Amino acid sequence: MACLSMIGGMFFFGITNAVAKGTGNDLPLTEIIFFRSLVASICMLGYARFQHTHNLLKTHHPKTQLFRATLGFFQLYFLYWSFAALPMADATALSFSTTLFVTALSVPFLREKVNAARWVATIVGFLAVIAISNPTGSLNIEGSIAAVISAFLEAMVMIYACRLGKQDKAFTTVFYYTLVTCLLGALTLPFVWVTPTFNQISLITLLGIAGTAGHILIARSYQLAPAAVVAPMFYTLLLWGIVFGYVFWQEIPSFYALSGAAVIIACGLFIVRQEQKEKSTHHYEEP
Repeated sequence: MACLSMIGGMFFFGITNAVAKGTGNDLPLTEIIFFRSLVASICMLGYARFQHTHNLLKTHHPKTQLFRATLGFFQLYFLYWSFAALPMADATALSFSTTLFVTALSVPFLREKVNAARWVATIVGFLAVIAISNPTGSLNIEGSIAAVISAFLEAMVMIYACRLGKQDKAFTTVFYYTLVTCLLGALTLPFVWVTPTFNQISLITLLGIAGTAGHILIARSYQLAPAAVVAPMFYTLLLWGIVFGYVFWQEIPSFYALSGAAVIIACGLFIVRQEQKEKSTHHYEEP
């Protein structure tokens, strides 16, 4: 069930990426983020009521929650920019570099020790990111840069989630994320507002619902099984990127995207396995 939950979460995130691509060239990105977060906040309130979850905003670190959510707002902005500018498979593959950034950032932010093997995997993975970005210029370089910035910011969001998770509930952290991104998006509306059509409203609503469902399923997968078991299912997101890209935009993944994605996935899985191995060894050695 854990792996199925992760696959389901990736399916819903594939939907959100496809919707972002379908609307990102017609509506302001901050407006899309506003509606996405508004719908997600409403969905989370309904879910909390159904689950009898109380004290949604009770946090031991309100400033850190606000800072993390602000990073999340810009992460969504660059993510949606990348999907609007790039083929689905290319943007999805570049988003996988988040795992590499998490490894690099865990040293200064979480004081974790990263062995030589994980550093080598991280460096090789970044070289694959460069290959996908295709610096020859045949690919949209701005979209590639946006994808990499998004991956970096997502890694920061995950790092701060690890910090907050020691005292705050996961649901509280996600709720702050959706609420703050909604408010920040609302602040931009007077300057960028474009009245959406009925079809666009429907798509943005789907974006919010799918994003909420994805978060819930992923959280459930990590509750049911260790990260090393479910992490490989994360990369099924590339499959949905290829499928949706071909069905809706007749996109065929480039050689750079497929080969680079294969290397990034291999490096990401290696890093996860090494991390789990180190934790198991450390736990065994403790008195």
